[in-house]
Formats: sequence, structure tokens, C-alpha cells
Amino acid sequence: SNTGSTLTLNGNSTIFVLGATSIGCEGSTDTVKIDEVKVPLMLINNNSNESICEGDSLVLEAIGTADAYEWLKDGSPMGESKNRIAVTQIGTYAVKGSNKNLCHDTSNSTTLSLNPLPTAELSITGDTTFCEGGSVTLKLNSDKGEFYYLVTDGQMGSRELTSDFTVNSSGVYNISTKENTNGCTNTSR
Repeated sequence: SNTGSTLTLNGNSTIFVLGATSIGCEGSTDTVKIDEVKVPLMLINNNSNESICEGDSLVLEAIGTADAYEWLKDGSPMGESKNRIAVTQIGTYAVKGSNKNLCHDTSNSTTLSLNPLPTAELSITGDTTFCEGGSVTLKLNSDKGEFYYLVTDGQMGSRELTSDFTVNSSGVYNISTKENTNGCTNTSR
């Protein structure tokens, strides 16, 4: 028996309502069925902090049972409504999932940061055209501290170097720099 106008229920319930006056006269009756609808539990498959190299993307996937998805970047809607998206910009990402009854849940957040690509300047000591038995020295100068570079050509294959590289045969040399601290790679030619 509840004489107030508010009744709090948990879970599915059927309520029989009987109206009565203050002197005990009974009025009309009614039955109300109340169904509790589960709220979708949303999670993102990534860690709370992620780092990628400039130009790369990070795939975020909503985990949970929702009928509709709304991705948020820094708290604002992104216009993405799939359960899986690829992001390339720094920011804090979350997903809001809702069901057909408009119950919703917002996921944990993932903060994305970008590691800059190593910038390297290729310097050449000597002439790039030389006689048989001659050579030219290639060197990468970088402001990123410790790095290595990978030299690729048709004759020599690939190898890692941490110092000057002397070329004594003709070919096309593709040089990639990789910063050891963040794993990002950039190509110089």
C-alpha cells in the first residue's frame, strides 16, 4: 500500500492500482505492466591511451550490443554511426550506443596522440657520378636523436645502418629513417 504519488520499482513489475478516498470508499482500478529494458553496455577495444605515427590510422571498435552508434571526439559528435571507425587525428574518442528503446550508454574513452615522423636530411659527400673504383658517401642528419636508416637497392638488398654509408656501385638507393624512440619511419631519397 502506497498513499503517495510516487512508487519506485526495480525490474519488470505488474502493478494493480486501486483508487480510494480518505474515508475508505473504493474508486476505479487499473493494472499497469512495467518492463525494464537493459541499457547497452559499451566499451572500446583499445587502451585508454594510444599513440600512432603521423599519417597512420587507429581502428576503434565498439564492443557491446547496441542498435545505433554515435562516435564522439573530445565530447562532440563526429557524424560516424558504424560500430568500427578509423581515426587519424589527436583527441579523446568515445562511442555512445543506444537501443530501440532509446536507452544508451557511453563507452570508456581512448586518447590518441601522434608521434612525429623523423625528419632527416640526406647529405652526399662526393659526386654521385664516379669512375669504377670510386665511391660516394651518404649520411643522414637528424634532429630526433638516435635512429637508424635502412638502405635498399637492387644489388645490395636491405640493411640497417647507424653511421655513414659508402656507395661504390651504381643503383637506386631508397633510404628510410626510423626513430628508435617511437618506431615511426620516414623515407628520404
